[in-house]
Amino acid sequence: MRNTFRIILITLTAFGLYYFLQQLFFRDIRHWMIQSGLNAGVSHLFSYLITGIPLFAAVLIIHGPRKFAGSLGLNGSAGKGFVLPCYAHCRCFWVTPWCLNLTGELL
Repeated sequence: MRNTFRIILITLTAFGLYYFLQQLFFRDIRHWMIQSGLNAGVSHLFSYLITGIPLFAAVLIIHGPRKFAGSLGLNGSAGKGFVLPCYAHCRCFWVTPWCLNLTGELL
């Protein structure tokens, strides 16, 4: 019971801190990175990584460094992680427009 309470407390604290940091600093960090010359998408990703530090720290505290990747779901196949989303993205934006005309009707 004590360990469960500890895990719940760490999780709630981490998400509270994450929410607080995101509300206060996310827009400023992203804007600063865009002004520094980074792509908007890359700056968005880095901003989430920076404001997500409390969540990563909580995972490290709860599961330890040996289980860090597995706790975040990063121990699976990298091929599936990149190929499946790319397939879904390509299908929506490359294949579908070839089958539809500009009014959205099937050719």
